[in-house]
Amino acid sequence: MVEKIEIMQQLYKRTDIIWQELCQIHPRLAEHKQPEILLNNRLYRTAGRAWQEDGIVELGTKFLLHSNKYRGIMLQVILPHELAHIADYMLWGESEKSCGHGKNWQMLMLQLGLEPDPYHTMDLKKC
Repeated sequence: MVEKIEIMQQLYKRTDIIWQELCQIHPRLAEHKQPEILLNNRLYRTAGRAWQEDGIVELGTKFLLHSNKYRGIMLQVILPHELAHIADYMLWGESEKSCGHGKNWQMLMLQLGLEPDPYHTMDLKKC
């Protein structure tokens, strides 16, 4: 239980940093509430997902608990990836592509200093 509390604290801190960076790049985002971060124990293939209209990011608990390496990927890549989806929606509305990885999302990822790769390479076996 303590580990989940520590993970949530790390997620909140990292979310604040990423969101503030996005708000500096795109001041219109400051008009919106910072996205809510939730853990989902059922995700084992998808590391995270963004509910754009609701401003919610769900992250796979199993990935965060798997190893320090996976936790690092979740904090440094997956969390900003999902926050970029939320920012994309808040700035431009519906994404250009049904999968949400269109040009605006790609630009946001590049502005965060990350490759706009829609896929991760972490692997968990379904328990």
